[in-house]
Amino acid sequence: RHNDDDFANSQLKIVSNETDTKLANAFHVLRSNLSFLGTGGSSVSLPQVMLFTSLTPGSGRSFVSVNMASILAEDKDSRCLWIDMDLYYNRQYTGLLKEEERSGDLKGITCLLSGKAELNECIHRCAVNDSLDIMLSGPIPPNPVQLLMSERLDELMATLRNTYKYIVINSSTSSHLVEASICNRFVDLTA
Repeated sequence: RHNDDDFANSQLKIVSNETDTKLANAFHVLRSNLSFLGTGGSSVSLPQVMLFTSLTPGSGRSFVSVNMASILAEDKDSRCLWIDMDLYYNRQYTGLLKEEERSGDLKGITCLLSGKAELNECIHRCAVNDSLDIMLSGPIPPNPVQLLMSERLDELMATLRNTYKYIVINSSTSSHLVEASICNRFVDLTA
């Protein structure tokens, strides 16, 4: 079990193609199994947009989602974006970012959706995987549901689908049922 706050404190590492552990193997197996979601067990392409949620905070949702994104981004032609769309916390996850991006005003998806930042200001480079980009959540908004229901989010997801081979979303816990169901309109798989 991994606490989500460990990422904010930079104590956990992302599983990468250089990692040779049982944990890395488990993520590789998960990636492989995702390709068999078609009918009759036939191999199909992986879902492009995946949303990860959990029942309770602290259950490792951020750890699983960011490591799944890292495994998906292992192939050099498979650019992946991990989005922290848990809008109830402003976790900076600075340990995930390249050293030069860890300071300053780290903008995230709430800045983008509220019109206070441009897309390029909200995309950060991952410290350990050059094919993985990171979009932080940003400041906690007073209106998370309205931001998630906005047309601006639909436009953003359409743009990101054309830019990235895979998009992995770390959603709020399913105790916030409204948010998870709202996001289902633009995802291909919810786990």
